[in-house]
Amino acid sequence: MASKTAVLTLNEKRSFTMDDYQEELLESRAFELDPVEPAEDATEL
Repeated sequence: MASKTAVLTLNEKRSFTMDDYQEELLESRAFELDPVEPAEDATEL
């Protein structure tokens, strides 16, 4: 029983890590698909 609990804990940690990775990946893709417009550049404000 104790080993089964340990396995679930490892799976939970793995899924949280994967969620973090997927979130970062989605954010980077969104940035690539929606580049900053020149007028929105901080140097032009």
